[in-house]
Amino acid sequence: MPKTGLILSGGGVKGVAHIAFLHRLNELGIKVDIISGASAGAMIGAQYAAGLSTKEMLQFFKKNSLFDFFALTYYKPGLFDIEKYEQSIASVIPKKFEELNIPLTVTAVDLEKGEIVYFNEGELRKPVLASCAIPLFFSPLNIDGKVYVDGGVMNNYPIEPIKDDCDILIGSYAPGIKAVKFRSINYSLQVASRSQNLLTYASSSHKFCATNFNITFSNGQFSAFDTNYIDDIFKLALEQAEEEMTEASFKKCGILS
Repeated sequence: MPKTGLILSGGGVKGVAHIAFLHRLNELGIKVDIISGASAGAMIGAQYAAGLSTKEMLQFFKKNSLFDFFALTYYKPGLFDIEKYEQSIASVIPKKFEELNIPLTVTAVDLEKGEIVYFNEGELRKPVLASCAIPLFFSPLNIDGKVYVDGGVMNNYPIEPIKDDCDILIGSYAPGIKAVKFRSINYSLQVASRSQNLLTYASSSHKFCATNFNITFSNGQFSAFDTNYIDDIFKLALEQAEEEMTEASFKKCGILS
């Protein structure tokens, strides 16, 4: 049987679009054999690999805010202490990679060396949190004496660690760059989010052609930090997934027979 690999990008709250992507895969009966994720894609990939349903994943994001008051920090470089979120993810992500139902690779960045690091064995929760540690907003995470930040900083579409282990590659790119009106991005945080989306898209889009199937979600009107719009992001993504992820499109790519 052909081995199918899945790439999940970062995207902050817009990573909820991945849940719609996975929901559609489930409807079509497409099984995933290995996953590679960065930032939000690492978090969702870990939950999916652990066996959570898409409904459970969506509920997790709705109940666990990116910006919890208890995680505010005054002693670390970031507004929120990423380590304090470990308890929040303990109920949905196991302790070790080896406990997952589907092999997973998590992308993070070694801040001191300026290098991409791929985690795929041993302790799981800290690498996932490190991969989600968006600079300025979340403090870098120390793992075994090394300091890590968001994997999307250097590789927001981490195809490299699994491309040679798969016969088929499918990808979900969450932070869409659809044209928007300035009135929808006229706050500093929205401008910063929009600019980061454009930067990561520019460094990732050339890899889309290496996948058998890829979907880039049209959610440019939302910020990566729009926690009040999770349902809207999911609904819009699901509509797009149902339109683009058809049996015919997957048969054309050789994913479905």
